[in-house]
Amino acid sequence: MGLQSSIPGSIERTSFAERLERKGFYIIHIDQGQFKWEFRELPTRPMAEIILDVKIIDKKMLIDRLTAMVSTLAPDSIIRVKCTNDEQLSVLNAGELRAIFPKSFNVELSLPHRRATIHQGLN
Repeated sequence: MGLQSSIPGSIERTSFAERLERKGFYIIHIDQGQFKWEFRELPTRPMAEIILDVKIIDKKMLIDRLTAMVSTLAPDSIIRVKCTNDEQLSVLNAGELRAIFPKSFNVELSLPHRRATIHQGLN
């Protein structure tokens, strides 16, 4: 009689760093010293990047642009809002982003000029 076990791992995408990873789990079959495994892929959450127009620096215009995008996205999306200048970053904050995007979204704010992406504690 063989032993069957499943080994769970991270099965959900929560960051753009994982956008190219296949998500799933392995089933391992052990029978008389023989090991067999199979990978079972799971569906992944949709990911979208919103790149803000460099010319938009007015807070109201930025919020309006993001609000307009929400209806075009799947309700459980992982979103990266990419600022293209420092002025955009100075007027957007975590509270405003959380008010715009539904709670089912994970939202990242990406900094301009190739600086590191920060997570605004939106999850």
